[in-house]
Amino acid sequence: MPSLRERPEDIPLLVEHFLRQIAREWQTKVPRLHPDAVAALQQYAFPGNVRELENILERAMTLCDGNVIQESDLRLTAANEPLSGEFAQPDLTDQNLDSALNNTERDAIMNALEQTRFNKTAAAKLLGLSFRQLRYRIKKLGIE
Repeated sequence: MPSLRERPEDIPLLVEHFLRQIAREWQTKVPRLHPDAVAALQQYAFPGNVRELENILERAMTLCDGNVIQESDLRLTAANEPLSGEFAQPDLTDQNLDSALNNTERDAIMNALEQTRFNKTAAAKLLGLSFRQLRYRIKKLGIE
């Protein structure tokens, strides 16, 4: 089966499927994608495949204002372009591994909480965690 980047014409149909599925799971109204967002997805050189598209759409639904997902809500990066700040490599010069991992995890959780206006359920979805897992990690890291 060819990769998603080799079949951009399939993307609008897949987007519609995933948005309906996510909205049903979250018990929300199905959002629509702005035409610029569809074009951006069709031009994106997916390093992953269909699962990555689903993850991008879940994150975008969490980040969008209203019921229209804009291109900026997709948070796409150019192929092989390092992600800025969010998941930068930790500096291990003055830290042990546990400390560096805790700091990286704390930063990721704080970013997700800020992006979701401190909605823990939405932040957990954004991070790919259950609500219980996020609550445990917040307590463990002393974030609240």
